[in-house]
Amino acid sequence: MFLPFRLLQPRGLPRQQLAELQIRRVQPIEIATFDVIPDEFQDVSALSFAPGVNMARMSTITLKVNGRAHAVDVDPSTPLLYVLRNDLGLQGPRFGCGLGQCGACAVIINGVAVRSCVTPCSTVRSEVTTLEGLAKDGVLHPVQRAWIEEQVPQCGFCQNGQIITAVALLARNPNPTDAQIREGMNATLCRCMTYYRVQAAIKRAASSPPRSADAAMAVEGRIA
Repeated sequence: MFLPFRLLQPRGLPRQQLAELQIRRVQPIEIATFDVIPDEFQDVSALSFAPGVNMARMSTITLKVNGRAHAVDVDPSTPLLYVLRNDLGLQGPRFGCGLGQCGACAVIINGVAVRSCVTPCSTVRSEVTTLEGLAKDGVLHPVQRAWIEEQVPQCGFCQNGQIITAVALLARNPNPTDAQIREGMNATLCRCMTYYRVQAAIKRAASSPPRSADAAMAVEGRIA
């Protein structure tokens, strides 16, 4: 159903008077709807239409996420975060600020922690790794294990960004100094101020040897 926004307000009627008419439940105009867009509205911008009417062009976007390829039909400008959460059902990346400033939405692309809330999905050409993709064959990533051992989270909301950024940091620099850790994690925000535990966990992860699936299961008491 097509509803031109400009038909909602009569010409020359101030917004205040229109609001008063609506409060009195008086219909100032008749609203026309169309199953097909009339010719006179073909050149009207999508921004001129009523909220909820999506006039954007959809495209099929193929993304490789955590080792699997996915094809989604979305507006090419849709932020990657929305596709990951709403279309692929991944709950690791979080919506924090929506401005790419807090880091809660971070994912790894080409070894870099990328803010997915401001990354159009159509611009992604390489594989995306989310929090769900860090563990391999049932074995947690060393950073994830360190996070548990150091009991890093408090409320937990920002921890996706903290962990993803830490993984990218250690991939670039396996043995960072305290100053390098602080610099690398500087733009990833935590409202609960768990920064000291974050730093301790990164240092622990840096010194942790790789662990096989059998070794992990033995530690957890699942095999003799």
